[in-house]
Amino acid sequence: MKKLLLLTSLLALTACTDTTWARFGALGDPAAIKCWSGVDVIYEGSSTGKVESPQGSDGYRFKDAKTGWLTEVSGNCIIRYGTGTK
Repeated sequence: MKKLLLLTSLLALTACTDTTWARFGALGDPAAIKCWSGVDVIYEGSSTGKVESPQGSDGYRFKDAKTGWLTEVSGNCIIRYGTGTK
């Protein structure tokens, strides 16, 4: 039984995509955010941690690294985690 559980766990871990691993690796990390409305940039900045997309919302919320404010944006946004986001 233990061998079956171990085998199942190993298969589940190897089935994860690089995107899944990157998501777990970025958990709690700051992000670079840039949002547009049409051709106009309406927000460009960084978060202090993870960016949330609340259920039932068409936007994102996060704590702005520069102002310390809770910020909510809606629009076409690119959110990047990882090296170079600070």
